[in-house]
Amino acid sequence: PGNAWDRGVSWSNGTAFSLSTLSSMSVSNSMIAGNTAFAASGVPAGDYNVLWQTLLTSGINNLNEYQKIANAWWRSTYAPPQFASPSTYDFHPQSQGGRVQQSTGTIVTDLVTSILIDFGSPDSPGWTNEPSPNGSRINVGRHGGTGEASRSRTNTWLQVLTYNDGGQLNAFGETVYWNAGAYTSGATVRIEYSSDDGTTWSVIESNLAIDAGSATWNGTNFPSSRFARWRVVSEANTNIYSMTFTNFVFRNGAFAYYLNDEATVGDIYTTAPGNDSNLGTSPGTPKKNLFTLLGQADLEPGDVVYIDTGNYPLAVNVVIGEFDSGQETNPVHLIGSTNIQAGGTSMNRSLSQVGTYGLYFDNAHGIDVANLVFSNAYQGIFVSGGSNLTFRRVETRGTTNAGFRISNARNIRLDRCVAALNETGVKLDSNAGPVSMTHSVVWDPHAVAIEALSGSISISNSVLGVLDSGAVIYRAATTNIGGNFNNLYAVDEAMIGVQTASSNLAEYISGWTHLTGEEGQSLDVYPHFANPSAYDFHLKTQTVGGRYDPFLGFVSDPLTSTLIDSGDPASMAYTNEPSPNGSRINIGLYGGTLEASKGVTAPWLLAASLRSGGSVSGTSSLHWVAANFTNGARVSVEYSRDGGDLWQAIATSVLASAETVVWDSTVVSNSPAGLWRVTSLDVGGPADATTNFFSIRNSPLEIFVNDASTSGDVYTTSAGAPTNWIASASHPLSSLELALSKLNLDAGDRLYVDSGTY
Repeated sequence: PGNAWDRGVSWSNGTAFSLSTLSSMSVSNSMIAGNTAFAASGVPAGDYNVLWQTLLTSGINNLNEYQKIANAWWRSTYAPPQFASPSTYDFHPQSQGGRVQQSTGTIVTDLVTSILIDFGSPDSPGWTNEPSPNGSRINVGRHGGTGEASRSRTNTWLQVLTYNDGGQLNAFGETVYWNAGAYTSGATVRIEYSSDDGTTWSVIESNLAIDAGSATWNGTNFPSSRFARWRVVSEANTNIYSMTFTNFVFRNGAFAYYLNDEATVGDIYTTAPGNDSNLGTSPGTPKKNLFTLLGQADLEPGDVVYIDTGNYPLAVNVVIGEFDSGQETNPVHLIGSTNIQAGGTSMNRSLSQVGTYGLYFDNAHGIDVANLVFSNAYQGIFVSGGSNLTFRRVETRGTTNAGFRISNARNIRLDRCVAALNETGVKLDSNAGPVSMTHSVVWDPHAVAIEALSGSISISNSVLGVLDSGAVIYRAATTNIGGNFNNLYAVDEAMIGVQTASSNLAEYISGWTHLTGEEGQSLDVYPHFANPSAYDFHLKTQTVGGRYDPFLGFVSDPLTSTLIDSGDPASMAYTNEPSPNGSRINIGLYGGTLEASKGVTAPWLLAASLRSGGSVSGTSSLHWVAANFTNGARVSVEYSRDGGDLWQAIATSVLASAETVVWDSTVVSNSPAGLWRVTSLDVGGPADATTNFFSIRNSPLEIFVNDASTSGDVYTTSAGAPTNWIASASHPLSSLELALSKLNLDAGDRLYVDSGTY
């Protein structure tokens, strides 16, 4: 039959039981207090035990957690034993009806009655050995079932068993247990629930037989709470009841938590100032600090934290880890204020040295973060490990290292996010990825817009702009940064991309496309934001009432951004934009939303490829944007190799909606002064041409410069002229300065400066 520990006491041992095997051991009718109850193999069979100030076993947070896992120990509980004098090893339970005084052997009475009295198994006949009154049930502990057993109560009593040390009670279908004694035949009880730490109570079930000892919980009409208690109440005398010793978690769907600063101006979620002494579980009782809330609340899938309008100084790093995680399909939500006019929700770390973060995700999973601004940290958002994190309308400003750093994490999404004035906008390392970034803005980083020395990221419909001459938009290991339908804007002397593994450089989009095959349909124009210095990234437009201003309403501008109606034509999100929307999403932060700027309604064309310069070789694709054309409208595509004097056809009739044509440049002579244009075939239709020279180079270029004289010349056959952009021996340029400033020279090119005075 195995070994049994019955009616015993383990008091303040390091480990009560260290069992090499569970198959031949049971523990019942016993009291275990202090440190760890069961080590090694875990919890054995048994029941009717009382625990106090002890960890049941490693990895189990509370008794109810084990009860649900093992479907065992349901008649056990967690409660103070109220022994006579455990410090002198007197383990007689205290009793108002009388107990043995160990030092004298006399019977004494106490002010309280221990829970251990009449707690043991009702199937044990040992109660017949206990002195009267004995409740017809043995006591727990070493004196149960003996002549030294403490006396029972003679008045009706109740004792809750389940959730005395916390745990989680789900709203439907779970069972709660209680003990009862000295009751009359036919007596009934009811179950009551409190969501506010016992301040107010509601009836869950009534007219329950007192001797049933358990009831199925059906309290689906009550909201979730982390400050829940339950009690069992006599219906004959409501002064007789028993309540859980501590709060437990009641889950009926997601939890909602609330944060507010000290002001209520502009608030949309809360109705009172924040205070960390509040519970933070209702709009009227918001907490003040996210750090405090996360230290007290256990976030689970579906939970929502509302962070209201205001400014929140961050004195320490706020960390969200795996124990506050959600699921991919049921995430935890952190949602800031949408009241931009009142300043939104801003979190200021105020310290920017190494190791300071606005929000730190440590192996977290299933988190959605929205409508938050982080500033003045080393890294605004730091994701270390974990998966399935989404950031929507999250901004990072003025960090000394990275706006967003993603390390060794997978399935990370940046949607409509902003990284402005950081050292690096978005940084990936330790094989992070896949990361996707859509409709976002990385503006004016001091060093790099997107850095991915390992891992992978894909970017679409976003604006990346570097304004420092030494900055670079993409720093990639190889081809691990993918993207298309973006706007990549780099000032002179800045770079589009660097590949660190091969030290390849790309000054223009054409070079980056040649290296990686990416960004073939992206633009490289100045975006014309409304006010980027004030973090307003709405696109300017001439359309009356076409741009949304958070403070002024709908306004118009002297010019229209080319990014309007230039996004991915496959996206149907344009249907969310106000009319007229060109049946195409805008590139940038507000594309595909009600705040998208309105474009013009007349047809227009943009020769997009090579717009800032660059080079073509071999077979290349030329991309244009065509807006507001009728179905079937056609265009012609031409090139010039002499700076625009003569034009030759690439395609004489192609659908405007195709927006791409393939050009075999190998049949064209080299040139440093290439241009191309796209023209509507409709009468009076629009046209557009590039104005910055690109080079046509299927071999190194030869550039010729001459002064106004041919005397003594050895390289050229005619005088130089400032408009001889083809810069050939027969048509040389007149200035070395023009050649160096206007033409795109590359490694291997030769520049011949003929005899003369310059």
